[in-house]
Amino acid sequence: MSVWCRWKNWGKRLSDSLVFARMPVRNRPTLVSLYLKDQKPAEIRITPTDRISVLGNIYVGRIENRKKNIGAAFVRFQEDRTGFLPLPENSPAKEGDLILVQVEKEAMKQKLPRLTQNLTLTGRWIVLGTDRPGIYYSKKLSPEDKDRINKMAVKIFGNGDSRQFGIVFRTNAPEASPAELEEEYRSLLSEMDSVLRFGMTRTLYSCLYQADAAWMALFRQYASSCLRQITTDDPEIWRTLTDQQKPADNGVSVRLYEDPMVELYRLYNLTTLLHELDSKTVHLKSGGFLVIEETEAFVAIDVNTGRDTAKRSRQETIRRTNLEAVREIARQIRLRQLSGTILVDFINDSRPGAGNELTEAMQNAVREDPVPAHVIDMTPLYIMEMTRKKRVRSWSEQQRLLTEG
Repeated sequence: MSVWCRWKNWGKRLSDSLVFARMPVRNRPTLVSLYLKDQKPAEIRITPTDRISVLGNIYVGRIENRKKNIGAAFVRFQEDRTGFLPLPENSPAKEGDLILVQVEKEAMKQKLPRLTQNLTLTGRWIVLGTDRPGIYYSKKLSPEDKDRINKMAVKIFGNGDSRQFGIVFRTNAPEASPAELEEEYRSLLSEMDSVLRFGMTRTLYSCLYQADAAWMALFRQYASSCLRQITTDDPEIWRTLTDQQKPADNGVSVRLYEDPMVELYRLYNLTTLLHELDSKTVHLKSGGFLVIEETEAFVAIDVNTGRDTAKRSRQETIRRTNLEAVREIARQIRLRQLSGTILVDFINDSRPGAGNELTEAMQNAVREDPVPAHVIDMTPLYIMEMTRKKRVRSWSEQQRLLTEG
């Protein structure tokens, strides 16, 4: 069964697709959300279907313990869950107070969930927040898109409502019409007003806002003219996308996979992909390989020539291996959701300007990453220093979540 929709941009090569497949992972029922770019896996998320995520949810919580020496408080936001809330020194909050909190980060390793009082509601094109009033734009938007959206924003927010909250236009905002942007803004504004106006009248531990599921967040992130097709074997996801998201309006083909002979995850060879992501070693086509190690302090990536048998000089082998490694490293960082400080140990290349060539190549390679990633420097020992913002759990953390009770 499928719903086939017309293309919006006929002249554009649309090669991106999403797959939402149910499969067992470590003996737990799991939904795998996979983004494919040019038919290659670019981003993946696994979500246990027998556990409800609290990430992004807004609750009525109570301060149980305030620690001024660390500038934070411990807030119980569910009957059986406590979170860590950073607080400024001059905050009047005290133990026993009821407050509205949003889960900013889920529990990781031995850390409690991280909470915030800066509430945000995420739409398809707009993010509305209580933190910084004003209008902001995704860093991925071009100057032309920013200028065009700014002209629409003046018309939409001319009544001054925008001064109450911070409004961020997402990367795919240029795909929306002025009417669609205004409709979503009004909807988010109404929901935020309801949370703030009536939140404190609700009972303790009430969930005032439930964030999108991981699969919906991934869809909204890539729901633009570059998305060609969505395939899922989950009827509920299919109904949501076809009924609520109106694929005919955004030019996306949505297909419900119903073949009883071959599961969808087998069709996309997801078992092999998950196995490859569990490995520290990534092989390159040239015969070289990468070794990826995650530590408490940073991520280390080592580049090796391996068994490169091509008939060329040692110097050319090093150059080609390093450049091939750049492209694969950028892909693996995004696929594995690696973040924080990343150190890449390239093969030492004595050619003049070789370090600058690698730095420029890596800057170009990470430019397509929707998560901000920056190349800092190349040391004399040929170690590239990079940083990448943390948005979601890394692959190893996603796997660890499956082993929790």
